[in-house]
Amino acid sequence: MSMALIPSLVATAETLTVCEQGCDHQSINDAIAVAKDGDIIQLAAETYFEGSAINPIGKAVTIRGSTNQAGDPTSILDGNTAHQVIRCLGGETSSTVFENLIIQRGSAGGGAGMGNIGSSPMLLNCWFRDNHANDYGGGMLVYVGAPILIGCDFESNSSPLAGGGMYIDNSDCTLTRCSFTRNSTAGRGGGVANLGASDSELFDCHFEDNVALEGGGMYNYFSSPTLIDCRFRGNAFLINAGLANTGVDFGGGMYNDNSDPFLITCTFRGNYAADYGGGLFNYLSVPILDGCLITDNMTSGLGGGIASLKREPTLINSIVCFNGPDQIAGGFEDLGGNHVGDECPATTCPTDLDQDGATTGSDLGRLLASWGRCDSCASDFNHDGTIDALDLEALCAAWGPCHEPLDA
Repeated sequence: MSMALIPSLVATAETLTVCEQGCDHQSINDAIAVAKDGDIIQLAAETYFEGSAINPIGKAVTIRGSTNQAGDPTSILDGNTAHQVIRCLGGETSSTVFENLIIQRGSAGGGAGMGNIGSSPMLLNCWFRDNHANDYGGGMLVYVGAPILIGCDFESNSSPLAGGGMYIDNSDCTLTRCSFTRNSTAGRGGGVANLGASDSELFDCHFEDNVALEGGGMYNYFSSPTLIDCRFRGNAFLINAGLANTGVDFGGGMYNDNSDPFLITCTFRGNYAADYGGGLFNYLSVPILDGCLITDNMTSGLGGGIASLKREPTLINSIVCFNGPDQIAGGFEDLGGNHVGDECPATTCPTDLDQDGATTGSDLGRLLASWGRCDSCASDFNHDGTIDALDLEALCAAWGPCHEPLDA
């Protein structure tokens, strides 16, 4: 029998284009309505005002924006401060992909930029900007889901109750190389709020200049996330913001309530709380800090570096130094290799290529990017003109906090 007579059982994926003129569709939702599983919906470098939330309705499609030469997204999904930008309610899995998108000016009760309920999509290189929720999750809300986020940025998102950048409830998300900058809430978790047994995993994530009454960078409630190579810098308590100041100003970098997060080679530098715990505040919590650096954090009360009530953290191979007015309030379990004191160890750290106070995965990435012949490269630690296994060995040997002077 001729093979030509046998019908194909495999559907061919299609690419559907969306733009103002000259494409298959002018509306993203119209393209979704006719798309099949496996299809790609390609967006032009334009601003899209859909007039309602973009909803993939459970389909395994990729909604892909355009990028510039630097790889930054140039396709903008704009909620026009009138509606939620993206809504996933259809049991989406990681086969539903959002890629190279700027998600901005969303407005909703929860998840103004994106709401995920019972859904676990994948997001690649997506930027959340200036989204505002009336309750929870200015940038994103996740409830009973497990989204995967890679290379996503949350900046200047807000909510009054919790999770200015991202609100995670009863969910286990995975975040890699994501950043949370200048997000705010008048409640808990300026950058991220984890509640209800949300044991997410975060790798090489950055929290900077986020504000909240409790947990400027991150707030954990009955949740125990794992953070590896993450950095908390300049996070602080929220000063009024037009609301009555309750005086509950704990945990500039992180607040843990009945939570036991696992922190590996993380850095807390320059965070501030009004009452307790400039770097971290723990209540009925036993976080484990392994190879972490806690330095240059401040509070007007107690525990410039770490403050704890009713239980205490466990420290391994960590440095807590140059915090004010003190280093640790409430004690800690010392499993060895720690340095706790007003003065920081005065050793150098050439392997800290991104100068964040620790040798982590970010520095490893920089070394690998310069692999091979390289004259006068910062990652050529033995100065032999080649980035090779010897330099990689030196970096791995220095893994963890830098023991670096504060003003370095």
